[in-house]
Amino acid sequence: MSHYGCKSNLNLRSCAYLLTPKVQKMWQRRIKQDSIPQWDRFHCPKPSCSAWMSKTKLFESIEEEGVRRCCFKCRTPFCINCKVPWHSNLSCDEYRNSLPKPTTIVWHQCRSCQHMIELSDKLSKITCRCGYTFCYTCGAQWKLRGCSHHRKLEMHVLIAYFPFIVLIILSRFIFGSH
Repeated sequence: MSHYGCKSNLNLRSCAYLLTPKVQKMWQRRIKQDSIPQWDRFHCPKPSCSAWMSKTKLFESIEEEGVRRCCFKCRTPFCINCKVPWHSNLSCDEYRNSLPKPTTIVWHQCRSCQHMIELSDKLSKITCRCGYTFCYTCGAQWKLRGCSHHRKLEMHVLIAYFPFIVLIILSRFIFGSH
């Protein structure tokens, strides 16, 4: 809680004695994540890791040749161009061409971190592992009540069911509810 006019900032060192080790670790991770500007963030493509790294530092890294890099946390190799685990002896073009061409949309790329997301349920609202929430159908960022596409769909459903709703209300009014 802050008081009006207070200029003090809470920091991990001054609050550590109040926090559990798990919360301290989470705070340290968040400080590290926030030190990377949002435009420069890159997520490890390994789902069980998802560590945040700096794209700039990854591109500057001479540890690996070409487009192959390793996650700073889990050390899993990945392709920095394709944003997927390392595709071994294939060039990026060969890898992209080897992917099955779906007849229907099965994958969608997150606009925030470029992670590829597979639609697992028949949901319109998708939340990426980076926290970005978007409409799976049109890709627009999901706001409080969805995207304009979702709001139009809700309106069509409401219009379609409106006569039935009116009939139910009138029948309860006329015949009374028991």
